[in-house]
Amino acid sequence: RRLKAGAYQKAANGQPCCGDAIAVLCGQYSREVIVKALVAALGLASNPYAHLNPGQQSMNLRNKARAAVKNGQLKLATIEAALVAAAAVSG
Repeated sequence: RRLKAGAYQKAANGQPCCGDAIAVLCGQYSREVIVKALVAALGLASNPYAHLNPGQQSMNLRNKARAAVKNGQLKLATIEAALVAAAAVSG
């Protein structure tokens, strides 16, 4: 369930989130894991936001993933699998 515009809740990782499916999935992991996972899930050769701070990198990649899911180019299951894989590597 999505929150009202401008309303945020805290995810399991302590970061504010909008409460949509991607926010809930990503909210279980650290920013480092989210960035690695979304770069992989989106099929990017590298992080196009590496010049930004970690929070901005995560935010931009999550927004890019939302657009890809909305356009049918990416599945939530792919994001979830990438998050699990990135978390396993990050230990």
